[in-house]
Amino acid sequence: GPCRMAAPILDQLGREQAGRVVVLKVNTDDHPQPSAQLGIRGIPTFILFKGGQEAARQSGVLPLEPFRRWLEQSSAG
Repeated sequence: GPCRMAAPILDQLGREQAGRVVVLKVNTDDHPQPSAQLGIRGIPTFILFKGGQEAARQSGVLPLEPFRRWLEQSSAG
């Protein structure tokens, strides 16, 4: 449910931020190891990496505009 709700938001933001942000989706049912390594407890969880390090984390789906603000604020600097 929530992951399906997030898919069009991620697709749109991925298109808008092409060349600046890479959006990856991981199915935790099919690939549980990455989520365990990252300490993901809730689905969906969004993690922003900068320079190979975690810069921000958001659990739960946000509507497009709040998600866009989270991404912009988290990636600034």
